[in-house]
Amino acid sequence: MDAKVFSLIVMLLASLGVASYLMTSSAVDTARTEFLEVQTLTTSTKSTLASRTKALEIKRSEYEARQALDQQAAELAGQVVDLNKQIASSKQQISQLKQRRYDAQVKMANLIEQVRTESVGLMVGPVPIKSGTAPVDSKLTKIEEGVVTLSHGQGMMKIPAEQLDPSLMDRLRLNRPEAKAPSPLLLSAEE
Repeated sequence: MDAKVFSLIVMLLASLGVASYLMTSSAVDTARTEFLEVQTLTTSTKSTLASRTKALEIKRSEYEARQALDQQAAELAGQVVDLNKQIASSKQQISQLKQRRYDAQVKMANLIEQVRTESVGLMVGPVPIKSGTAPVDSKLTKIEEGVVTLSHGQGMMKIPAEQLDPSLMDRLRLNRPEAKAPSPLLLSAEE
């Protein structure tokens, strides 16, 4: 019986060995399969991660570029505001200068008119004219733009301002643009 038990034990051990071998090789095959699956999954994950990392880098670069553009836009907007303030200030200064020019022109026209008014009755003496010379006792009776009326012992005569002595023309500001009062439209024109 010993030999039978022994052979049974040997067979049992052999069966267990084969079963153990089969189980071990089956577990090794399963582990190898799982390892290959994990390795494939890891490679796929690395590839996905690399493409997502690259996409995130591109998006980060775009975001930084957009931030830089936004910063530049804000700086430009500030400069535009400053320029608009300078333009408004310049327009105000121009308006003030136009007003000063207008006031000076009015003052000059009034002053010329005053000189002309005060010159009425002024003895001008002989005035050369195309037909000769006006009498020696000629005096100014009326001064209009471009024309002077003289009175003398023989009557009155209108003489074009160009025929007067240049110093008298200059004194009376005849044929000079500043003698005319400026139009108030000058204040709003030329902008």
